[in-house]
Amino acid sequence: MSGRTTVALGAARQISDWPAPAPLRLAAATAPLSISHAGNGQPWAMVSLSAAVPATKAIANGLSLRRQIVPIRQTVPGRWSRGDVLAVRLTIQARAQTAWVALTDPVPAGATILGGGLGGRSELLAEGEASAGQTPDWVERRTGHYRTYWQQLGAAPITVEYRIRLGSNGRFSLPPTRAEAMYAPDINALLPGSTLVVADAR
Repeated sequence: MSGRTTVALGAARQISDWPAPAPLRLAAATAPLSISHAGNGQPWAMVSLSAAVPATKAIANGLSLRRQIVPIRQTVPGRWSRGDVLAVRLTIQARAQTAWVALTDPVPAGATILGGGLGGRSELLAEGEASAGQTPDWVERRTGHYRTYWQQLGAAPITVEYRIRLGSNGRFSLPPTRAEAMYAPDINALLPGSTLVVADAR
């Protein structure tokens, strides 16, 4: 393969020289896309488009997700207050054997993920966490999210659970819950973000 490939999107134009072409990236525009090649061979092109849009519905591309909130200690039944403890139960399932999958769930601002070695009381509140199926190979408990990794996922559903203590009052709009095959990002799942309202403890 030799020669030159030209990609044009409206007035924007990029050129790649063979035999060592570089990836071409053009900003989105409402204009025709044209690709031409001058030289030997018949190169092929892969075109992809991505955009930041609000997540309004669940997505399941080779992976599926379910998320459930379970009250553990709730001062006022049916209402969240600062200091309450809740469990987040996540179920992930792959359609086929999938390597290196990461699952990320957001945590509201001011909340503390329990079970991370923050003292005996936190450890006691974290006891009884439910899980089913394959154990994650790695777990991260960060300030803004809880993340688990599996080196290999089979087709059987897996449930993991973690617990948090609510530390701030307010209305929290959480980002989506996401799962993705780290080396095959087209295999992914997403659950739209939720809203959590936390009142002052009384």
